[in-house]
Amino acid sequence: MDRAAALAVMIASLGLPLACGWMGQGPEPETGSDFNSIADEQLESSMGRLAVGVREIQMLFGSGKPLRENQRSDVLQILDDMIAAADELGPEGVDSNHARMTHHLGRFREKLAIARDSVAANPPSYLLVNNIAGTCLSCHRSDVDQDE
Repeated sequence: MDRAAALAVMIASLGLPLACGWMGQGPEPETGSDFNSIADEQLESSMGRLAVGVREIQMLFGSGKPLRENQRSDVLQILDDMIAAADELGPEGVDSNHARMTHHLGRFREKLAIARDSVAANPPSYLLVNNIAGTCLSCHRSDVDQDE
């Protein structure tokens, strides 16, 4: 194949997906494929729930006073809600249309689960729960930098 023909094939192979995307008629991922298309509304909803959880944790631990025993169940509920919100963002290890989020989501879920297990243990440990907000900076560091 000469260079001109190879170039034409390359342009055609790149042009079709771009043209379909511009027309809003790109191919839908097949059921069971290794791609998770997350609607922007779903992303905002789940991320909002995660932010609420972080805020609630910061409020509980912000005073520096030890938690009362009855607050343990509150912390467990907050972590359960955060785990559920993270789970709404799709299965682990599956690419999505939000690559940065997908890249960090598995590790974030792991940290949430470990923090929850440490609170559920006897005696409970809250050390890892206090680090959850810092875990968000894996993705949102640039957001913080822009606010300064």
